[in-house]
Amino acid sequence: MSNRWSSQGREGLAGSLLVIAIGLLTLGLFVMAVMATPRVEAASRHSHDSYRSDDRRQGDSFHWDGRLARGRTLEIRGINGPIQVEGTSGSDVVVDAEKRARKSDPDEVKIDVEQTRDGVRICARYPRRDGSLNDDCENQQTYNNDVEVRYLVKVPTGVNLAARTVNGRVEVHDLHGDVEAATVNGSIELSTSGIATANTVNGSIRASIGEGDWEDGLEFRTVNGSIDLTMPGSVNANLKARSMNGQVNSDFPITTSGRITSHRLIGTIGEGGPSLQLGTINGGIDLHSSGRTRRDRD
Repeated sequence: MSNRWSSQGREGLAGSLLVIAIGLLTLGLFVMAVMATPRVEAASRHSHDSYRSDDRRQGDSFHWDGRLARGRTLEIRGINGPIQVEGTSGSDVVVDAEKRARKSDPDEVKIDVEQTRDGVRICARYPRRDGSLNDDCENQQTYNNDVEVRYLVKVPTGVNLAARTVNGRVEVHDLHGDVEAATVNGSIELSTSGIATANTVNGSIRASIGEGDWEDGLEFRTVNGSIDLTMPGSVNANLKARSMNGQVNSDFPITTSGRITSHRLIGTIGEGGPSLQLGTINGGIDLHSSGRTRRDRD
């Protein structure tokens, strides 16, 4: 009997180690899927309500407006602070930003406007440890700087958006273009008549897209948070949805492949097509149909 219990113990230990290994691998893949994150050392985090605090110093305000052709992209980049975007019936992009801090000097952070191959990038550049400004917007290094930059953005019809921050929520409402949204510490909420992708680490994702056809794969990923995605009823896609500690639910009929579990859903929506991947570790996944078909959109 002792041999039998010893064998079962070894099998149980091996199974536990396998589960832990899979969890660590999945966590690493999710974090890698998030944007190339600027390194932020000891950065302070604050909520939206902190902007109402009287003890925060306010820096110079920022304003930019300009016209982008349909199909071009407005890119917004921050480190500390939320990004709030809404669609507009006007023809110009409008970007306003507030800088506030308790300890650091808000005006040490500079907001630059850069022309890019795809359109325009607006970037909050933070000082390095030695006080000099970072040159590369995509790979910034900062130390013990609590300046928050809050973006308020209006985007016309047909203009695409890429909104990226590190410590802050991303909100995108009523856009008529494609959206890429990414943060690390914050939730993402977006709605657009186009397509979208969203990635975070600590926060939930709630997204609604109006376009059911896309060429490249779409991804919605987090680690600590739920995912709620609404799409048109006419979607044709190859679905991979996984949650380690939550359930996966879908309004769409799914032609499944492989073993079916409450934590994983792999199969085709409609006739199948481009990739649609949803993944989280701590949270559920809900996939909804808006009921709209291609004929409705036409």
